[in-house]
Amino acid sequence: MLLLSFIFAHLIADFYLQTNKMVENKKKYIALHMIHHFICLSFVVFIFWWVRFDFQNIFTYAIFPIIFLLSTHLFIDLGKIHIENSKMLKKYRKPSFDLLIFLLDQLLHMVFLTITCIWFYDDSLSIMYRKIKSLLLTNNTMDFPANLIFIAIVFIVTTTVCGHIISKVLGNLSLAISTFEGRYAFKNEINDDRINNKRSNNQGMTEEYSFMIVNKDNLNRGRMIGYIERLLVLILTYYSSFSAIAFIITAKSITRFKQMDDRNFAEYFLLGTLLSILFGIMIGLFVKAIIH
Repeated sequence: MLLLSFIFAHLIADFYLQTNKMVENKKKYIALHMIHHFICLSFVVFIFWWVRFDFQNIFTYAIFPIIFLLSTHLFIDLGKIHIENSKMLKKYRKPSFDLLIFLLDQLLHMVFLTITCIWFYDDSLSIMYRKIKSLLLTNNTMDFPANLIFIAIVFIVTTTVCGHIISKVLGNLSLAISTFEGRYAFKNEINDDRINNKRSNNQGMTEEYSFMIVNKDNLNRGRMIGYIERLLVLILTYYSSFSAIAFIITAKSITRFKQMDDRNFAEYFLLGTLLSILFGIMIGLFVKAIIH
């Protein structure tokens, strides 16, 4: 219950309270980012301190855990900023490298949240392992509050976190999603009238350009479609309705039918869809194993 609450608070602060502007310049907004985490994590710590320990030993069960969580989070974020700004590692800055850094960053945060539960609240690894094993191998289930937090975490991971991972894999969305595509051409004529020989040279040059107009609203709609798609796949997987997933893929393909003539877009679309479906199925199977 406590670890789930910590994870939920971390995801809220990292993916909802942190804006795109803060992500692009994390070093500048690191203080504001830490304030967001302080508010979310402190809320969890003080609620848990009140419910389990009845406001006893404030330093052991409230102050020290918060200091430890914020210190380790700050250390991890500063390390990530240093790696992203490192000139030595600049040549490795590819989508796969950025994805690896993102996954490592989140993994380290999860590790320190778990360590906090072990060091300050006596939730040993063996106890956690037995609880998870009991959930997976028996018909036991979590209590109602834990189920609500678990479902909220699944929602965030399925929509925002998976969407972030997919965007890291695919790269720039604006190269594939557009409101209009077309070409234009212009002809430049040069007239050279020479007085001496009274001769006129007409030289012409025609250039053709391709252009694309990208609408930010379309990008937001595409992101929302991905969210809904993964949630639907998750629900269908939970109820073992795998055949219905094919209808989602078909409906999505129809909307992009004309753009499938472009091979780059077709590959982009196929990779994004397959990743989205894969994440939805995997998370759906996991939820089915936990919540019977």
